[in-house]
Amino acid sequence: DPSRVLGWAWYFFMESFDAFFSTTFWSFASSINNHKDAKNYFGFFVTGSKIGGLITGGILYLAMLSSSVENQLILLPQVLFSGSIFLFGAFASIYFLMKKVPDQYMHGYEAAYVLEK
Repeated sequence: DPSRVLGWAWYFFMESFDAFFSTTFWSFASSINNHKDAKNYFGFFVTGSKIGGLITGGILYLAMLSSSVENQLILLPQVLFSGSIFLFGAFASIYFLMKKVPDQYMHGYEAAYVLEK
């Protein structure tokens, strides 16, 4: 149906955004952590993200169960907007981190850093 073009465009955007966002995060995290720290802490990052996803998904599910259909039509866009604000906050945090932290602290894998020079 031609009237669903916006829905399909949104679907493809979200599917590609998820892959792009996660690979960009792990690329950045790998570039500023050394091998020892990555080995010790990346498991905590993944665990925290999975637990956070479960908790926020559960909270949204409970909120949707306890509200009427009219309230759900208002609640869901607000939750999606809030999620977008948090994603922008992640982008802003990385941007300011890269601007404020000296370059000598922003490389973790020494062999790659030497190769780039």
